Amino acid sequence: MNKNRKKIFSLIVCCSSGVLFASHHGFWNTQDLIYRKLQVENVRISAATAQAAAEKVTHQRTNGDLQRYKDKRGSFSKALSHKSDGMVYHKSFDSLIHALKSGKYNDFSKITNKLEDIQKLI
Repeated sequence: MNKNRKKIFSLIVCCSSGVLFASHHGFWNTQDLIYRKLQVENVRISAATAQAAAEKVTHQRTNGDLQRYKDKRGSFSKALSHKSDGMVYHKSFDSLIHALKSGKYNDFSKITNKLEDIQKLI
């Protein structure tokens, strides 16, 4: 790495770490860096908020696996209870679907899984 690239890289690393840069190089005082950091953070938050407000949430089409495979073989079932042949127990899968649809904390804590006696999924 040549000297100029090394200086630029050092400048970027120091600036991203915040106030550390001010004490070593004297370009800006600590208060200016703190103010600049807060300004940049506000710009990021404002941009993210504006983008989130502008986007429409549309209903996502499924690939049809829930209807196609009655044994749920094409669906996500990691950490759920499974039979010895590797297929998910319907009760366990249904508890996951119910929690996802409701969005309630209590429903997520009731998901039946293979670690049920040891720990919960959340």
